[in-house]
Amino acid sequence: MRRTVIWASLLALAIVITGTTSYAASKYVVTSSKQVKDGSLSTADLSKKARVQLHGARGSAGPQGMQGPTGQAGPVGPSHAYSATMPASVALPASTGQTLMTVNVPAGDYVVMARIQGETGSDPNPGNNYRFDCSLSGPDVTFDDPVYRVGVDPYVERYLTFQGAGAVEQAGTITLSCYAGNGHDLSVISGQLQAIQVGDLD
Repeated sequence: MRRTVIWASLLALAIVITGTTSYAASKYVVTSSKQVKDGSLSTADLSKKARVQLHGARGSAGPQGMQGPTGQAGPVGPSHAYSATMPASVALPASTGQTLMTVNVPAGDYVVMARIQGETGSDPNPGNNYRFDCSLSGPDVTFDDPVYRVGVDPYVERYLTFQGAGAVEQAGTITLSCYAGNGHDLSVISGQLQAIQVGDLD
C-alpha cells in the first residue's frame, strides 16, 4: 500500500514538472533576427522608437501644378449712392406743387427711397382729407407716386415714405415732388432722398 502511494506521488510530481517546463518554454525573448520568420512581424509589434526610425527624411517639394480655369465674374455690386436732404421747410399752398429734393445721377439701375415729415394746414374743418399727392421719379421712370390722405385735423405732422426701383436710361435728375390736393394748405418740415445705383435689377 505504501509503495503504491509513493509511485502515485512521483507520477504527480512528474506531470507538474513537465507542465511547468512546457509553460516556461512558451515564454521566450527574441534576441536575434534569426529567431524571427521573415514577414511574420507587423508594425504594431514594433516599439514606438522603432516605428519612428522607419520614416525617411522629407523629400523636396515637387513642381507647382497647372493653374485651374478662371471662374465666371459675379454680378456687379452697388457702385454709388446719392443723397439729398431738405435744407428748410417748404410751404405747399392749396392746389400747388413743389419739387422738394433732387439728386443728379448717371444712367443705370437704381433703388430709390425718400421720407418726408409733412404737416396739415390751419383749416379746422376742411370738409375732406388733407392730401399729399407726391411723385418719386427720374428721367422716363416713375419709382413711386402714392396719394396720402392724412385726415381732417389741422397742424398734424405725418411721416410719409416713398420707395421703388427702376432703370434710368440716361443721365438726369431723380426728384421728389409733392402737390397739396383737395384744395387745402400743407407744408413739409423735413425730408431725405437716397438713390443707390445697383449692378442689376431682377
